[in-house]
Amino acid sequence: IANAWVYNLQGVSVYQLYNNALLSASGSTYWDGRDSTGNPCEEGIYVIAIEWITTLGETKRLKIPVALGR
Repeated sequence: IANAWVYNLQGVSVYQLYNNALLSASGSTYWDGRDSTGNPCEEGIYVIAIEWITTLGETKRLKIPVALGR
């Protein structure tokens, strides 16, 4: 089970990619650069924060910086 959010550099969540999603061991995801209301986000740096629970019940977290450009 995984959750993933997109944050701006001020630490504000602008979009939730996953909410209690069942994911495979590998793959990819896509964010279209829009916020939770459907408006385009400003160009710049964002952080994708992913949190998942392993098969052993451990919570893991990962933060990935991304650049948004048009």
